Amino acid sequence: MGLILKILICVIIIQIILIRFIFKNISFQKIIINSTLIIGLLIFLLLIKFKELDFAIYFIFNFYLFMYLIFNIINMSQTSSRINLMILISKNKIKKIEHIKKFYNVDMFFENRIKRLVKLNWIKKKDKNSYVTRTFIPFFFIKLFDILRKILLIQN
Repeated sequence: MGLILKILICVIIIQIILIRFIFKNISFQKIIINSTLIIGLLIFLLLIKFKELDFAIYFIFNFYLFMYLIFNIINMSQTSSRINLMILISKNKIKKIEHIKKFYNVDMFFENRIKRLVKLNWIKKKDKNSYVTRTFIPFFFIKLFDILRKILLIQN
C-alpha cells in the first residue's frame, strides 16, 4: 500500500475520532477542513526534512486533492436536499408534491441552515431577527458568487 494511501487512512481515522468523541459540538465540516490543513502541512514539513522537495510537493498536492474529494463526497451526502429527495422518491415515500411537506418543514429548513452557519462561525446573531458575517470566508464567497452571477448574467 502506498504512503499517501496509508496517510489518508490514518487521517480519516483521526478525523472520525475528533468528530465522534472529542469535538462533538463543532461542525464536522470545520473539523475535517482544519485537521486536513494542519495534518497535511505537518506531513509536508516532515517530508521536506527526510525526503526530497519534489516528493514532498507531489505528496502535498495529492494529499489535498484526495482529501478535497473525500470531503465533498461526504458533505454532498450530508447536506444536499436534492439527494435526500432522490432517496425519498426512490423509496416511494414521495409520490406527489404534497408528500414533500411530510418530510420538509420550510421553517425548520431555514432554521437548520442558520444554525449550521452559526456553528461554523460564519455568521453571528446581531439581534432578534438579524445576523452578520463573522469571518472573511463567507464575505469572500458572497463576493465571488456576486461576480460569477454578473459574468453568467444570473439575476437574484
